[in-house]
Amino acid sequence: MLESLLPLYTYRRMVLRLAYNWLRGRESLGQRLNRRNFDRFSQCRKSRLTCNVCEAVGEPFFDFPDLKLRRDHQIGELRETIQCNCCGSTMRHRTLVSAFLSALNARTGQEFISVEAVRKQGLGNLRVLDTDAFSPTATRLKELPGYTVSSFRPELPMGSALGPNHININLEKIEFHDAAFDVVLTSDVMEHVRDIDAAHREIARLLRPKGVYVFTIPYDPKCVTHHVLVETSGPEDRFLVPPQYHGDPITGGVLAYRVFGRAIFSDLANVDLYARYFEIEDPQALIYGGDVFVATKEMAP
Repeated sequence: MLESLLPLYTYRRMVLRLAYNWLRGRESLGQRLNRRNFDRFSQCRKSRLTCNVCEAVGEPFFDFPDLKLRRDHQIGELRETIQCNCCGSTMRHRTLVSAFLSALNARTGQEFISVEAVRKQGLGNLRVLDTDAFSPTATRLKELPGYTVSSFRPELPMGSALGPNHININLEKIEFHDAAFDVVLTSDVMEHVRDIDAAHREIARLLRPKGVYVFTIPYDPKCVTHHVLVETSGPEDRFLVPPQYHGDPITGGVLAYRVFGRAIFSDLANVDLYARYFEIEDPQALIYGGDVFVATKEMAP
């Protein structure tokens, strides 16, 4: 009933959510309803999005992001918005998909132009692990042979099935054998992993020769190391800044341990993964300065 009266990715639903959160002191309307966001909203109303996930064509949805929150979390203002009003993909997700499709095309010789095309044509012999079980991509592919999605449910046994092709895993110790996957996808996940070095070792272990790790992270290229938000050298977390929680479809909020800097390249090289950083421009998919990393087990020439 609610979905029919207030469909997802509509402005009337957004206005009611803003009002609800404002009345409960959860929202600062000034950080969302301001000139900068209204100018971008006006631009979006004139734009057409051809979604590289679901292939829908139409006006995107602009959700008036909290600009202060974006700055505090060192995340681009547009990165989590300009949504497809059909599948809900954000600019960040379409950026990941752009790199993912390029990796599939290179491995298969196909010309996949969208996730929907992958769903129809299949993956062949390739195996993919997607650590976001609730993304628009996972929604379309999670029952496809060769495509596995994961969640982290610490209250349940690790390695247990949560649904078709849906496995409960801890990225610090993954319940799959060596060289199990051709592609691993993580989308703004690694900042939430406490032992990031262990997670990187596990991803390297999982990848087959010529395997590809495609990922997005909050990234500050001006930082030589990383912005450490939580000290984890001891058994207990020690907060160095006020705790930062990012939205999560299961818990409603998950702790961020770091914002990555340029040390991400040496971190991955330490486990024999060689990363490249891309800024993707695709006006058709409304991707502007989309940031994504692609790491391989072989150093690029």
